[in-house]
Amino acid sequence: MLLEPYLLFNGDCEEAFTFYKSLFGGDFTSFIRYEEMVESGLMPETEQKKILFISLPIGEGIRLMGSDNTADNPIQAGGNMALSVSLGTLEEEEVNCLFKRLSEGGEILMPLQKTYWADHFGMCRDKFGVQWRIVYRVTEYM
Repeated sequence: MLLEPYLLFNGDCEEAFTFYKSLFGGDFTSFIRYEEMVESGLMPETEQKKILFISLPIGEGIRLMGSDNTADNPIQAGGNMALSVSLGTLEEEEVNCLFKRLSEGGEILMPLQKTYWADHFGMCRDKFGVQWRIVYRVTEYM
């Protein structure tokens, strides 16, 4: 299991991560814009240049991750961080159970589902207001 900080932005993710890179050094291991998504044609052009996913290693075993939210789901003040949990070693049933329990009393922001870059991915806010991104069996995109 791996727990990593995931920062959320309203359109200035690239600028922020360029700044973090200047502080911590290193190179981006992932840099994907919304326009690179299979479904990008469904998004307004103004959204397509935003960052879907970016990753910057900042130390041994630590990577800072982030993305821009879309205009229809803006980040509220204080809500610009999520915890990302990669669960590659669990069974699918355990992942589903964990996501269900984590979101109980909170809010499912994106149901746990297959994506083009992972077997399962989902987002929720727990009953304490903490945002979580659950990732199961990542493919080559990340």
